[in-house]
Amino acid sequence: MGAIRGQLTKLVEVQANTTTLSSGNEVPDHNPQRQRYGDDNRQPVMDVNTGLVTGGTVTFSVIYDIAGPPVTISGLHIHEAAAGVNGSVVISTGIGGSNTIVSATGKGTINIPVQITSTSLAPFQRMLANPTGFYVNLHTSSFPNGLIRGQLAGLASPPIIAQATT
Repeated sequence: MGAIRGQLTKLVEVQANTTTLSSGNEVPDHNPQRQRYGDDNRQPVMDVNTGLVTGGTVTFSVIYDIAGPPVTISGLHIHEAAAGVNGSVVISTGIGGSNTIVSATGKGTINIPVQITSTSLAPFQRMLANPTGFYVNLHTSSFPNGLIRGQLAGLASPPIIAQATT
Protein backbone atom coordinates (compact mmCIF):
# COMPACT_ATOMS: atom_id res chain seq x y z
CA MET A 1 0.00 0.00 0.00
CA GLY A 2 1.02 3.55 -0.57
CA ALA A 3 -0.27 6.93 -1.58
CA ILE A 4 1.96 7.30 -4.65
CA ARG A 5 3.21 4.67 -7.07
CA GLY A 6 5.43 4.92 -10.13
CA GLN A 7 6.99 2.53 -12.59
CA LEU A 8 10.73 2.63 -13.23
CA THR A 9 11.75 3.41 -16.80
CA LYS A 10 15.03 3.37 -18.68
CA LEU A 11 16.27 6.66 -20.13
CA VAL A 12 18.34 6.59 -23.31
CA GLU A 13 20.23 9.58 -24.68
CA VAL A 14 20.63 9.76 -28.47
CA GLN A 15 23.03 12.05 -30.30
CA ALA A 16 22.86 12.25 -34.08
CA ASN A 17 25.38 14.05 -36.25
CA THR A 18 26.01 14.06 -39.99
CA THR A 19 29.23 14.97 -41.77
CA THR A 20 30.13 15.07 -45.45
CA LEU A 21 33.03 12.82 -46.39
CA SER A 22 35.32 14.16 -49.11
CA SER A 23 38.64 13.16 -50.70
CA GLY A 24 39.81 16.74 -50.09
CA ASN A 25 39.74 16.06 -46.34
CA GLU A 26 42.16 13.12 -46.53
CA VAL A 27 45.76 13.55 -45.38
CA PRO A 28 47.43 13.83 -47.78
CA ASP A 29 44.74 15.27 -50.04
CA HIS A 30 44.32 12.98 -53.10
CA ASN A 31 42.67 15.06 -55.74
CA PRO A 32 40.46 17.98 -54.65
CA GLN A 33 39.30 18.57 -58.23
CA ARG A 34 37.66 15.11 -58.30
CA GLN A 35 35.49 15.04 -55.20
CA ARG A 36 33.80 11.88 -53.96
CA TYR A 37 31.09 12.18 -51.34
CA GLY A 38 29.43 10.07 -48.71
CA ASP A 39 27.39 10.87 -45.62
CA ASP A 40 28.01 9.33 -42.24
CA ASN A 41 25.36 9.62 -39.55
CA ARG A 42 26.52 8.57 -36.09
CA GLN A 43 23.82 7.87 -33.59
CA PRO A 44 25.46 6.99 -30.30
CA VAL A 45 22.94 5.56 -27.88
CA MET A 46 24.20 5.90 -24.35
CA ASP A 47 23.08 4.08 -21.26
CA VAL A 48 23.23 6.66 -18.50
CA ASN A 49 23.93 5.37 -14.99
CA THR A 50 24.32 8.15 -12.43
CA GLY A 51 25.47 10.50 -15.17
CA LEU A 52 28.19 8.22 -16.56
CA VAL A 53 28.30 6.86 -20.08
CA THR A 54 28.47 3.10 -19.62
CA GLY A 55 27.92 1.85 -23.18
CA GLY A 56 26.19 2.57 -26.43
CA THR A 57 26.03 2.04 -30.16
CA VAL A 58 27.40 3.96 -33.11
CA THR A 59 25.43 3.48 -36.32
CA PHE A 60 27.40 4.11 -39.51
CA SER A 61 25.00 5.09 -42.32
CA VAL A 62 26.94 6.00 -45.44
CA ILE A 63 25.55 6.77 -48.87
CA TYR A 64 28.44 6.68 -51.34
CA ASP A 65 28.97 7.55 -54.99
CA ILE A 66 32.56 6.75 -55.94
CA ALA A 67 33.87 7.38 -59.44
CA GLY A 68 35.60 4.59 -61.35
CA PRO A 69 33.55 1.44 -60.65
CA PRO A 70 33.89 -1.28 -59.68
CA VAL A 71 34.94 -0.27 -56.16
CA THR A 72 36.11 -2.47 -53.28
CA ILE A 73 35.47 -0.82 -49.91
CA SER A 74 38.15 -2.04 -47.52
CA GLY A 75 37.53 0.02 -44.39
CA LEU A 76 35.00 2.26 -42.62
CA HIS A 77 35.70 3.52 -39.14
CA ILE A 78 36.20 6.42 -36.72
CA HIS A 79 39.73 7.66 -36.00
CA GLU A 80 40.86 9.87 -33.12
CA ALA A 81 42.68 12.96 -34.47
CA ALA A 82 42.08 16.62 -35.25
CA ALA A 83 41.44 17.92 -38.77
CA GLY A 84 44.54 17.67 -40.96
CA VAL A 85 46.12 14.92 -38.84
CA ASN A 86 45.95 11.14 -39.25
CA GLY A 87 45.03 9.13 -36.17
CA SER A 88 44.39 5.64 -34.89
CA VAL A 89 41.15 3.72 -35.51
CA VAL A 90 39.06 3.74 -32.33
CA ILE A 91 35.64 2.46 -33.53
CA SER A 92 35.49 0.08 -36.50
CA THR A 93 32.61 -1.38 -38.50
CA GLY A 94 34.56 -4.58 -39.14
CA ILE A 95 34.94 -3.80 -42.85
CA GLY A 96 38.52 -4.56 -43.83
CA GLY A 97 40.98 -7.29 -44.72
CA SER A 98 38.93 -10.27 -45.91
CA ASN A 99 35.61 -8.55 -45.06
CA THR A 100 35.26 -6.05 -47.94
CA ILE A 101 32.27 -4.66 -49.81
CA VAL A 102 32.41 -4.78 -53.61
CA SER A 103 30.24 -2.33 -55.53
CA ALA A 104 29.95 -2.96 -59.27
CA THR A 105 28.52 0.53 -59.85
CA GLY A 106 30.51 2.49 -57.24
CA LYS A 107 27.22 3.60 -55.69
CA GLY A 108 25.42 2.26 -52.67
CA THR A 109 24.55 2.46 -48.99
CA ILE A 110 26.22 1.00 -45.93
CA ASN A 111 24.30 0.79 -42.66
CA ILE A 112 26.20 -0.89 -39.80
CA PRO A 113 25.44 -0.53 -36.08
CA VAL A 114 28.53 -1.03 -33.90
CA GLN A 115 28.07 -1.94 -30.25
CA ILE A 116 30.48 -0.17 -27.92
CA THR A 117 32.65 -2.68 -26.04
CA SER A 118 35.03 -2.36 -23.11
CA THR A 119 37.82 -1.70 -25.65
CA SER A 120 35.97 1.13 -27.39
CA LEU A 121 34.24 2.67 -24.34
CA ALA A 122 36.98 5.17 -23.39
CA PRO A 123 37.35 6.52 -26.99
CA PHE A 124 33.53 6.64 -27.26
CA GLN A 125 33.37 8.75 -24.08
CA ARG A 126 36.09 11.07 -25.45
CA MET A 127 34.22 11.34 -28.78
CA LEU A 128 31.05 12.40 -27.01
CA ALA A 129 32.94 15.01 -24.98
CA ASN A 130 34.98 16.35 -27.94
CA PRO A 131 33.62 15.22 -31.33
CA THR A 132 35.88 17.58 -33.29
CA GLY A 133 38.86 15.45 -32.20
CA PHE A 134 37.58 12.53 -34.30
CA TYR A 135 36.94 11.78 -37.96
CA VAL A 136 35.22 9.13 -40.08
CA ASN A 137 36.79 7.75 -43.21
CA LEU A 138 36.14 5.17 -45.85
CA HIS A 139 38.98 3.19 -47.46
CA THR A 140 39.02 1.39 -50.80
CA SER A 141 41.46 -1.05 -52.37
CA SER A 142 42.65 1.79 -54.65
CA PHE A 143 43.09 4.13 -51.65
CA PRO A 144 44.05 1.86 -48.73
CA ASN A 145 44.98 4.83 -46.49
CA GLY A 146 41.55 6.41 -47.00
CA LEU A 147 39.47 7.65 -49.91
CA ILE A 148 37.02 10.06 -48.25
CA ARG A 149 37.08 11.64 -44.78
CA GLY A 150 34.86 13.84 -42.65
CA GLN A 151 35.68 15.50 -39.33
CA LEU A 152 33.00 15.16 -36.66
CA ALA A 153 31.38 18.33 -35.38
CA GLY A 154 29.81 19.41 -32.13
CA LEU A 155 26.07 19.21 -31.70
CA ALA A 156 24.07 22.25 -32.79
CA SER A 157 21.57 21.64 -30.00
CA PRO A 158 21.58 19.65 -26.76
CA PRO A 159 20.82 15.92 -27.03
CA ILE A 160 17.28 14.73 -26.48
CA ILE A 161 16.67 12.33 -23.64
CA ALA A 162 13.92 9.92 -24.61
CA GLN A 163 12.01 7.57 -22.35
CA ALA A 164 12.09 3.91 -23.36
CA THR A 165 10.31 0.92 -21.90
CA THR A 166 11.05 -2.74 -22.43
